[in-house]
Amino acid sequence: MPTVFRHAAVIPLLSCLLWVQIASAQTAPKPAASALAPADRVPFDPAVTTGTLPNGLRYYIRRNTRPEKRVLLQLAVKAGSVDEADDQQGLAHFLEHMAFNGTK
Repeated sequence: MPTVFRHAAVIPLLSCLLWVQIASAQTAPKPAASALAPADRVPFDPAVTTGTLPNGLRYYIRRNTRPEKRVLLQLAVKAGSVDEADDQQGLAHFLEHMAFNGTK
C-alpha cells in the first residue's frame, strides 16, 4: 500500500481522538477554588528563621543539606530605579553591577 494511503487511514482515528479530548475537556470538573484569596498573604515557610540585626538588616536562614558542604547567600536590596530621584538616575543599576564586581 502506498505511504499516502497508509497515513490517510490514520487521519480519521486522530480526528476522533482529538474530538474525544476536546469533549472531555469541556465536561471535566473544574479544579476547586484555592484556599487563599488574592488579597491573602502568602504562607511563610516555618523552617525559615528570621531576624533583624541592630543596623536594620533583616535576615532569613533556612537549612538545606543538599548539596552537601555548600552555602547559598542571596542579597535583596529593596531599592531600585523606581525609588530614584531625578538627580540619582542610574545609581540603582550601578549598585547592581558593583555588588558583583570582582566575583567569578
